[in-house]
Amino acid sequence: MWITARSLYHQLSRVLTELDNEPLSEELVKNLRDNIQHIKNPLTNKPKNASQRALCEPGKTVVLSNGQKFSPDRVISDEAKILSDLFDINEVDAVGLILTGM
Repeated sequence: MWITARSLYHQLSRVLTELDNEPLSEELVKNLRDNIQHIKNPLTNKPKNASQRALCEPGKTVVLSNGQKFSPDRVISDEAKILSDLFDINEVDAVGLILTGM
């Protein structure tokens, strides 16, 4: 979810600087439609999940919401678990949030 939000932000920034670029504008509109649920409910997070938590162990492969694959190290794994526990969010989403902030 966080990576998607960052991607939409960058896409919007590009559209605003290239107003005559019709294909770019159409791509933004498509991506906004595809992600309308996240836009309408930005504070709705998937809850913690034991199977997702297991995927966040070092050496495992996490598939983020944008389809990107990532293998967390011990620091990212521990940070994701802390965020998950503090804010009751899904562990994979927590990894995405950490990567968005990097």
